Amino acid sequence: MEELDSAFVAASKILTDAKVNLQRIRTEEDTKIQIITRILTECLGWNFSDIAAETAHENGYSDYLVSSHNKGSLLIEAKRAEGLVIGTSETTKMRTLKLLGPGLTKVMTGIDQAASYSLPNGLPISVLTDGIVWIVFKTFTPRENFKTKEAIVFTGFDALINDFSVFLELLSKAGFEKKPYNRIFDKIHEPRSCGQTGFPNQLMCDSRLLFKESYFVSRSFER
Repeated sequence: MEELDSAFVAASKILTDAKVNLQRIRTEEDTKIQIITRILTECLGWNFSDIAAETAHENGYSDYLVSSHNKGSLLIEAKRAEGLVIGTSETTKMRTLKLLGPGLTKVMTGIDQAASYSLPNGLPISVLTDGIVWIVFKTFTPRENFKTKEAIVFTGFDALINDFSVFLELLSKAGFEKKPYNRIFDKIHEPRSCGQTGFPNQLMCDSRLLFKESYFVSRSFER
């Protein structure tokens, strides 16, 4: 639980700083420096040596190619802060949205761009983010086009904080080596009731149980 607590405190500090400075985070490079890179290194436990920036691909340059033990783990396509518009008014909770559904129509170009870098390199997870919204999707799905599946979407700063344990397990270096994304995305495809509606119920149950001991910290997060 110490790892969860310390990562949560780091994330809260980063996002509080970003909220205060948001008017000065104007470009994609500003967003990378002030939010995304800090989240990766200060919160998710990736080393700077794990991150390759502006990696050349046949069709362009990826913003972040993140590796573990010299093996590609995930691809992150970055956009400027407030540059991603998703079709939901819910910004306090994690959501699952169909990649081909109306909620992600306006960001499909970015999703396609991330996938175009991930697929040829065998990277299992792709992320599209503007530092505020984080769209995480599994690039490889057995016998199906990945676009027929759902993405996990942290719809804003508060959603990332409120469902932080899922965010950490899904994208942290320590967690990623255990390939938790397979289990997490399987739960999305086979949801079970937890007395809630509108999001992946069993996944949210697990998140709340894991995060219960750290919840008190979230009350101090500056809104």
